[in-house]
Amino acid sequence: ELIHDAAVMQGILQQINREQDLEKIESLATSYEQTTASLDKRIQKDFPDEHTPFRQVWSKLKSVNQSVMDLILKGQQAMALQQIASESNPLFERLLNEIDSFRRESTRVQAASLARTMEGVRNTLILFVSVIVLVYVGILLFGLYISRSITSKIGRTGEMLQLIAQGQGDLTKRLLVES
Repeated sequence: ELIHDAAVMQGILQQINREQDLEKIESLATSYEQTTASLDKRIQKDFPDEHTPFRQVWSKLKSVNQSVMDLILKGQQAMALQQIASESNPLFERLLNEIDSFRRESTRVQAASLARTMEGVRNTLILFVSVIVLVYVGILLFGLYISRSITSKIGRTGEMLQLIAQGQGDLTKRLLVES
């Protein structure tokens, strides 16, 4: 949208320079000023640091375009056209390049941020799965311990009962009660 608005601003300026009708020039000049003011507000909001290359190019472009407007309003269209071609259009190209650079840098920063976020999610997932595996192993080991302690006692009781059933058991022995 920033590129579109900047292109509209440049287009209006060139349209003003080609126009002969004074009323149309005034109408276009008003439209140009509104577009420039709106664009300037957005740029100040999106690029608060005045020392960025983008803001510097924007400031130069506004200044050159204002002098072009002054030439047009004085009726010096030939000089205005020359200034558009030699100064305004190259500055507009630089502005577009700065916007493109800003977009690429923003994309790079967002990609890096996303990569860091994804790494954090990955690490959290690994930790979560590790904890679940440890809890599962702990429950399994606890279950085996309980199972062995119960079955070993039942096994000893069964052996003693089998010895008694076969007539070889010592009836004076007591079963140990462990609970």
